[in-house]
Amino acid sequence: MVVHPRDPAAEPGARELSCQVARQAVRAGTPGAEHVPLLVYSGIFRDEFSQEPAQAPYVQRALGDAAGQSTANPDGSFCLDMDRLMTAVEMADGAIRSRNLSAALVVAADCAVEFAEPQGVRLPDSASALLLKPSLDEGFVAFHTAVFGEFMELHQAHLRWTGEHHKHILTVIETPRFLPACLETAASTVHAFLEDVNLDLNPGLLVIPSQWPMGFPAGLASRLGLAPAQVVDLTTADDTPALTAGPLAALALARRDGRYQAAQDILFVTVEPGIVVSAALYRKPAGRI
Repeated sequence: MVVHPRDPAAEPGARELSCQVARQAVRAGTPGAEHVPLLVYSGIFRDEFSQEPAQAPYVQRALGDAAGQSTANPDGSFCLDMDRLMTAVEMADGAIRSRNLSAALVVAADCAVEFAEPQGVRLPDSASALLLKPSLDEGFVAFHTAVFGEFMELHQAHLRWTGEHHKHILTVIETPRFLPACLETAASTVHAFLEDVNLDLNPGLLVIPSQWPMGFPAGLASRLGLAPAQVVDLTTADDTPALTAGPLAALALARRDGRYQAAQDILFVTVEPGIVVSAALYRKPAGRI
């Protein structure tokens, strides 16, 4: 279950949005429940890759408060922060399989981003969540991550506090070569990954990609030779792209418009500064919606 609410009028911060989507995901995926045994937080709330303060305890506290608990650790649940979204998903999925947990929640969030290059681009605070539960006949079947350190200088960022808005703002300098490099590395990673899992780029495949850099979903569809509708793009639904929260928001869109229900194989493809490309395959039984 994925949720991605954003209220532009209220302009809540990334932490508040994270708590909101966590509550909604848990309530929708596990009726009557208010918390999960494992919560993994992944988000852009860092300066030079520092992740302090950790955000997972705040979200866990919000879930505990919603359930009327007096502590941040209801029923022995555990939380942690991880740097990359698909690493967080892989960790949560592995924990469910190895420890027989009833559920694991992944929360992805971004503080507001101001781009120094390209100038004038600003993304609002955003958050999304994914609730994973054990299943005997569907789920993630493979994960893969590739690092292309030669492109590290194409994307630089730093975090600063703004008293005017009373929140942290992530300022990004992104060179024009960043998008082409992301497309090149993502396409090569996808081809190698699909060969490993013995899967073709077929018309029934649905791709859930990163939503940034701008133009990445459409460019990836072109590079892979897929129909545009096979690669979920938030901008086609007049939604605002997001960074870490983008892929789970794209998954939510695919569930709303029926593309998720129609697909059997769902391929996640994410790109992050570094450049780091992650691919993951989620498989459903034929006919399962």
